[in-house]
Amino acid sequence: MIDDPTAQYMIEAQPRFEDLRQTIAQLAGVLVLTASGAQSPAAEPALSASAVLLEESVDGLRALRVPARARRHHDHLAAAAGTIGRALVLARHSSAHRRDGSAVDAALACLREGYRQLEEAGRTLPGFEMVAFDVACCAGHARSPR
Repeated sequence: MIDDPTAQYMIEAQPRFEDLRQTIAQLAGVLVLTASGAQSPAAEPALSASAVLLEESVDGLRALRVPARARRHHDHLAAAAGTIGRALVLARHSSAHRRDGSAVDAALACLREGYRQLEEAGRTLPGFEMVAFDVACCAGHARSPR
């Protein structure tokens, strides 16, 4: 059973969780384009939008009242925000220096860690579950021979 302070935290944390997930998706898209060598004029605006979304999420996380029952969840969200922030710095570097594949790899590693932290957060409180695409129905189709 969820007590009232935890329920209130969950309501207020949900948008922050979604913002972090969206930031990961945006950054991953930019990194895929960068890794492919595509010259995308949308890279910098996408990186700027990601930075704003991440900053809003971090500010929102700081403003939350965190009851004891939600402490682990909040810690995972904060860890996710930190690694996503590192990914953003590396993504900006890789976007500015298109031949720097190591920055792309490092940024992707940070995004994977940020995603893992969000998954861990999802395991600590109901309503924050992440979709596991590797076990979704489309994953089976992707592996089946044509």
